[in-house]
Amino acid sequence: MPAPILLTERLILREWRESDVDMFASLSADPEVMEYLQLADRAASDALALRIRDHFVKHGFGFWAVEIPGQVPFIGFVGLMMTRYQAHFTPSVEIGWRLGREHWGKGYATEAAKASLDFGFRTLALSEIVATTVPLNRRSRAVMDRLGMTQSTGDDFDHPLVPAEHSLKRSILYRLSHERWAGQTGLSELKVTDRVVIRRAILADAPAMVRFVETLRAEKLDTISQQPAPTLAEEKDFIKKAEKRERAFFLLALSGVEVVGLLDLWAGERVYNRHAAKFGVSVANGWRGRGVGRKLVQAAIAETKKWEGFCRLELEVAPWNAVAIHLYEAMGFTIEGRRRKALNLRGTPEDDFLMALIW
Repeated sequence: MPAPILLTERLILREWRESDVDMFASLSADPEVMEYLQLADRAASDALALRIRDHFVKHGFGFWAVEIPGQVPFIGFVGLMMTRYQAHFTPSVEIGWRLGREHWGKGYATEAAKASLDFGFRTLALSEIVATTVPLNRRSRAVMDRLGMTQSTGDDFDHPLVPAEHSLKRSILYRLSHERWAGQTGLSELKVTDRVVIRRAILADAPAMVRFVETLRAEKLDTISQQPAPTLAEEKDFIKKAEKRERAFFLLALSGVEVVGLLDLWAGERVYNRHAAKFGVSVANGWRGRGVGRKLVQAAIAETKKWEGFCRLELEVAPWNAVAIHLYEAMGFTIEGRRRKALNLRGTPEDDFLMALIW
């Protein structure tokens, strides 16, 4: 199975390529990069690169190779690894990074580390992620602080892989729990079943969202099936646009890393009333009738009711879609009239129902 790809605003976190190994060796030979790490010769550098790639094969995650798309093919690694030694905090998953010196001070480590934490807590459902360094490594400690990780002197330890009497023997431990991460990101997760969670979309979700839309289009059962399929670049642009707006979002229902339901909501756009928001929702075949659509809509209602000055949610429903109409009516939506539909499906010329919830 190929390594998952994580996308951020400026970076791609991807599986390693053969061409990365030479660049990694050059990076690891820089004394300034390795100031607080044990110096490694070429053989040790290659061995670490191989161990990282094996970790992906075994666990499905690891230290991702980081590139700046269109600019630099490899700037180092950032990611998650199973701790391979015994200590008072193991077994554990550790976040780490190593970037070329010319790429320091630009926020790349923090940006990529946040994407790694998102993957660890959301996809892997980890309860805690740790990080280790030495007391003098103020640069890495600053990144850990920015990530919201905390440390206690009671967690300090002698690193078992560092020789005795070595200046790097004493290490400090930083921790980040799932609860603390969820609280500081403001991203709530609603459990639908043991296999599905609902949360806001982030940039790294774009590939899975494209796959979801392509699946719906193949079914030819929904209005979305008659619309042009978004490219990956377009989907990323949609997510960026929503993130920049104060009152717009994509909600995803996820089973593992795959999208099984999607809701997009835009306030003050495609809606004449500035106090209203319009949304659309789709659920994958096999997940319909299992509460996924209802939970997506409930989450959207809960979110928009927090917005000062907003009092209305609306959507359009095909008249033949009796199941959806019944669902929305049960949630308090009422039919207000008809809206001319842009596309006709199933040979039905009737305009869509306009349904609204007002509070």
